[in-house]
Amino acid sequence: MQDRINTIRSVGGTLLFTGIGVFSCVYLVRDWQVSLPLVLYYAILLWNTYFSIRLFSQITPPRDVAQIVSDILLLLLYMLTAVSFWSVSRFLFFSLLLFIVATLKYASLLSIVQHPKLLKRKIRVDLLGVLAHALAFGGAVAGFPSLSAWSLAVVFLIANVILFSVYPLYQLDRA
Repeated sequence: MQDRINTIRSVGGTLLFTGIGVFSCVYLVRDWQVSLPLVLYYAILLWNTYFSIRLFSQITPPRDVAQIVSDILLLLLYMLTAVSFWSVSRFLFFSLLLFIVATLKYASLLSIVQHPKLLKRKIRVDLLGVLAHALAFGGAVAGFPSLSAWSLAVVFLIANVILFSVYPLYQLDRA
């Protein structure tokens, strides 16, 4: 039964975020030269999100208040990120916050979940995400929005290739 609930969470969450992203592409994007790297990045983020929800919902206590609050914050940040395809700096700001909240979420799990190696690895990966987003946001604010957006999209793509094929992250048995 719990496997079914975890599948519903991962598929449902990913479909919700995809739907908001599609809505944003159709109704909010004004300039695809600005938005294309953000949309590509967001698509990769959704791919990653599906597997993250699928794995971590298996080991996260369902009624932990800190996890519920962080999940609500992440939900809001995903939505704010998706509706910001029209603005590089706004998009990068919300995605930076998303990675910060995700890092805090997994750090708070360290004391209540029995998978410290997996959690520490996820936290390190998310901290690298915070660093990459902070650099990209800084570059966008400094006057290089296109370079920042494309750089983040390419780095995120490479990182995900590594996390899914070279050093798989989303596997309990590897932790």
